[in-house]
Amino acid sequence: MNILTTIRLKEDQIEVLLSRYSHINIHTCRSLMDVSIEQLQITEVLISYSTGITEDLLSKMPNLKWIQLFSSGVDALPLSTIANRNITVTNARGAHKVPMAEFAFGLMLQEAKQLITLHEQQQRNEWNSKIHFEELEGKTVCLLGTGAIGQEIAARCKVFGMKTVGINRSGKQAEHFDRIYRFDAEELPLNEADYMILIAPLTRETENWLGIAKLNQLKQEAVLLNLGRGDLVVEQDLIYALEEKHFKRAYLDVFHVEPLPQDSSLWKLDNCVITPHVSAISKRYNDRCTAIFIDNVSRYMTGESLINEVDLEAGY
Repeated sequence: MNILTTIRLKEDQIEVLLSRYSHINIHTCRSLMDVSIEQLQITEVLISYSTGITEDLLSKMPNLKWIQLFSSGVDALPLSTIANRNITVTNARGAHKVPMAEFAFGLMLQEAKQLITLHEQQQRNEWNSKIHFEELEGKTVCLLGTGAIGQEIAARCKVFGMKTVGINRSGKQAEHFDRIYRFDAEELPLNEADYMILIAPLTRETENWLGIAKLNQLKQEAVLLNLGRGDLVVEQDLIYALEEKHFKRAYLDVFHVEPLPQDSSLWKLDNCVITPHVSAISKRYNDRCTAIFIDNVSRYMTGESLINEVDLEAGY
């Protein structure tokens, strides 16, 4: 089996694979653009991120059977082409859940305990204890997306005594949530949210999901966190709502265009905190992804169902 990877696997991880399956050949490249036609033609399994996997590339890979992504989102992939060729796609769902849940909680704790304000006071040699602090206990968090990451955030919310409301595609109950609503429900509990967290994948149902009508339902004290995809939000509507102080603050880690253009109005808003798409970063991330892949190789060899197989029609 010929495996092509743009991810540099560790030597011990490669040894694990080769010790179990002597007929595996692993070819590592920095970029898919650098791979020879001959190598592309014999590749059966591709390990990569979703960017760079184009229709043109796939047309040069007639023997490709399985794509293992070291990322979760598949919105950048040519899904119809992949589906037509019966190529299996698996992703890294779950590998992000711990760092992203911790990041979300870091932002909520900063908001409640005003850590930035305290540090700014320190820079001014200012001793001021008259700061408005909040508690997370008893607050309501509403999550758009109830998958692995959403459930990990909700589990931590429960430890802090928070109420959890989820919004997903099916409306089916998920662990650690008090209530669940469908994406397209006529009435959503957005006006209950103290913290609104966007963590859903980008699909036809979720693209531009949060526009001005839903933003206007948030209460004035609400805080928005977008750690999912920039296109979950109508960005101009978000800018308007922030400028008009329709809700308290937004913490944004993802954007329509990345890097965020220098002329974006978001940079100048005092009620908007920008982070450069870093919520999933962890030194342990690649190890978690590789563990998923190694498990899947065993399943692939024996014809079992693979872990984290993507529903190509649903888009996640």
